[in-house]
Amino acid sequence: MVSKDEVGRGGGVKMVSKVNKEIGEDGNRSEMILKIEELIEGICKYVGVDGGDMIGRGRGGGVGGGMDEGE
Repeated sequence: MVSKDEVGRGGGVKMVSKVNKEIGEDGNRSEMILKIEELIEGICKYVGVDGGDMIGRGRGGGVGGGMDEGE
């Protein structure tokens, strides 16, 4: 997790998620379909978001389709 001031406005933020020490997703913020501001705006249409709340999301391509059932 990083704060807004650590991310800045650049697109070169590497995003990696791991499950049981295995890389599940490995990408870059520049690959996101929507800008972070657009994601927050869309989420706020349906739920309340307060300072300190955390929003989690995956990359556009995701990894679910490439996994076998039970993984």
